[in-house]
Amino acid sequence: MNRKRIGQKQRQDFPWTSFYETVARKLLEQRERREELASGLYEAIAQVHGIDNYLQIKAEDGTRERFRDIDPFTFLAAFNRGRVTTENRRKVATEIATLLGVDIEVPTSFEGIPRAYNQAWFFDYGTHERYEEIDILWDVFLWADRFASADESEIRRAFAEKIDAALKVQWMSLSLTYGLFWSHPWIFPPLFPRAKQFVESNFNFRFPSRLTGARYLEIHDELHE
Repeated sequence: MNRKRIGQKQRQDFPWTSFYETVARKLLEQRERREELASGLYEAIAQVHGIDNYLQIKAEDGTRERFRDIDPFTFLAAFNRGRVTTENRRKVATEIATLLGVDIEVPTSFEGIPRAYNQAWFFDYGTHERYEEIDILWDVFLWADRFASADESEIRRAFAEKIDAALKVQWMSLSLTYGLFWSHPWIFPPLFPRAKQFVESNFNFRFPSRLTGARYLEIHDELHE
């Protein structure tokens, strides 16, 4: 489908979108440095919250250990978690901007942005890392960026397949659509309860009981129209 350009006034109404898009673009550039990203994010969060269990798991001996790998959506969730104040969201976002080399001003408001659960892991990080799942989530993140740049038939087909693979990741749910929204807020609809309720109440539209990649892109098309 041909997307209409978003008007300048609309972007001014939601200035945080530029920050989110830039963070996602910079994050994608670092996808081959996952261990460094995990370590850098741990330090960034520690600057704000102190020792935080967000990026730690319980080892077999009862001690806690840091993540040594990370997917892009768990990374972005660091400043999009529930029960975190706006002030602390700004502080974590500032640390992340420094880590990634983002020079756009950190948002002063996060109004309208869906939050993940407080322990917002997008993969099952058990006693042993699930590297295959993390690879799958990086793949869908990459293809989301390609789709956002060019909605072409081959890209659309491949992206739908990547979404299907990501939806099979342990513990994955509609939170995947939150992560896609954080990366490209003018492109991808976040299917969180209040958004679904608003759309179903105001438009002749019903969401499916089971999401697939193809159906998500159909929802994208219908909402953009």
